[in-house]
Amino acid sequence: MMAMILEAHRHVAVKIFTNDGQDTDEIAIYKHISQGNKSRLGYRYVRTALDSFELMNRAHLTELISILGPPPPELIKRDERSAEWFDGNGKWLEPDENEPERLPLLPSSGLKSAEENLNGKDKELFLNFIKSMLQWEPEKRKTARDLLNVPWLTRSQV
Repeated sequence: MMAMILEAHRHVAVKIFTNDGQDTDEIAIYKHISQGNKSRLGYRYVRTALDSFELMNRAHLTELISILGPPPPELIKRDERSAEWFDGNGKWLEPDENEPERLPLLPSSGLKSAEENLNGKDKELFLNFIKSMLQWEPEKRKTARDLLNVPWLTRSQV
């Protein structure tokens, strides 16, 4: 799905991740479109999106590790592409002379430092709400129905 950032006057890809983490259909659709008629209006945008997926995946992964800590070893083993980012012991593959395009890990930041606008109980409730969604293992994430009942959303506004 494409959307437009009005202030920047450019299109961006909008990504929606489901609880089962299956986003392979999205990439297959982009690849199908990219193999079509190259004179078709918008073709260059599809190509740009495809070319940037790899870098975006790696950059997003470094940000997640910074906030959530490293993923559990079991999760790394389940991913068929984990060898692109992690060694056999689950350690992040840093850039080196053979693979200089790899991204280094960001310093650990945690969720608490990411939220700057709330204080006290509001901050605590909000961070608990976010933590319930930001879980490495999809099966540990709350469902949308469960999220409707978290204290951050059900608290009384004073």
